[in-house]
Amino acid sequence: AFFAAVTALKHCRQHSVSVPLHAQHVEVCGKSDKCWLALGQFTLVRAVELSSPSLLFGGLSGLAVRPGLGLLAISDVGWLIEFSLTAIQCGNGLVKCGNESATIRLLLDTVGLPIGAGPLVSGGHTLSDPEALTISTDGTTGLVGFESQQRIWEYSGGATGPFNGAASEVIGPSHLTACPRDNLGVESLIY
Repeated sequence: AFFAAVTALKHCRQHSVSVPLHAQHVEVCGKSDKCWLALGQFTLVRAVELSSPSLLFGGLSGLAVRPGLGLLAISDVGWLIEFSLTAIQCGNGLVKCGNESATIRLLLDTVGLPIGAGPLVSGGHTLSDPEALTISTDGTTGLVGFESQQRIWEYSGGATGPFNGAASEVIGPSHLTACPRDNLGVESLIY
């Protein structure tokens, strides 16, 4: 079923599909008096578990806020997952948790071809192993950092936002491509 879903997504005209999404508030500390909700100036406000019966949903590696548009996540097989902020604004009495939907679409490579559940390359490493995602403050440009085949790709989209077309390779630090390929690549990016 998983491979059929992947094949269908790779061959659909828009390269996207809508899937059900469920948000559920997670009690982080429970009744523990030894719970740390703050680290320096950062304080955990709420935690939400996202789930879906779809085999395409899961393995989220990066998450970015798209001002006025919701959230964008990237899975570790190269799928972009878009969903509204109301899906995670539950708990603490803000919004009732419940069912939403998410749109899953394929991340494109430097020539505009989808990489989702991508091809294996030499040494058994995949081209679609994104770990980091960030979007510019004006919402027009995005960056994705990959492990396995260490690299950073930039997506420019203008008014339509990033990730709607082919990527361009970012020339990163020289030691980036020299990183070992065993889960030691770019883990986070920020604009």
